Amino acid sequence: MRARHVVLALCGAGALAGIGLVAYRRTHLSHRHVTRTSCMTLRTGAISWRADHPGSPCPTPDQVQKDGFLDPDFRTADRWGNAFLLRCTDKDITCSSAGPDRRWGTADDVVVAVPEVR
Repeated sequence: MRARHVVLALCGAGALAGIGLVAYRRTHLSHRHVTRTSCMTLRTGAISWRADHPGSPCPTPDQVQKDGFLDPDFRTADRWGNAFLLRCTDKDITCSSAGPDRRWGTADDVVVAVPEVR
């Protein structure tokens, strides 16, 4: 009788771990989606900022917000607390996030260079 309770308890613990893994994955994907959407918004604001400031160097996210090209409540940091990074070329602006590992140049970075067509 006792062995059956142990097996049921282990099965229950395994099921809870599985539910926890699914919840973690959904949260992780949700954070990536929110970060990508925020990066697109920031990129659009930076493009408008540059059009209004020809010849200026690439703005910082805070500069874009301070100059009124983003809502005052816009978070200039990603879902993991890292500041977004803007990089400018003559033709484009790229917005990046270091992603959940908080390290630049790794596979989990979020990078938005051009609007996505779906």
